Amino acid sequence: MADNASMDLTNRLASKLHERFVSEYGSVICRDIHQKIFGRTFDLWDAEDSKAIEAAGSHVDKCTTVVGNASAWAAEIALEEMARREGAR
Repeated sequence: MADNASMDLTNRLASKLHERFVSEYGSVICRDIHQKIFGRTFDLWDAEDSKAIEAAGSHVDKCTTVVGNASAWAAEIALEEMARREGAR
């Protein structure tokens, strides 16, 4: 199913997910999302910054919420596409 229609569908659905990220976080880039949710960026290769982002709750409720949102948005987009296809029958 690697035809043009499949590629177009994939691009359209990925674009919708991209738009949701940009709408919510202003970007799809982690550094930019860090700035939005933490008020600063972090260099995750730096030991002190790694400790700082953990202390700020990255794996408690910050980054985990971003991932949860992305999962929910992807599911919504897939369900919307399924409903659209069902309605087209």
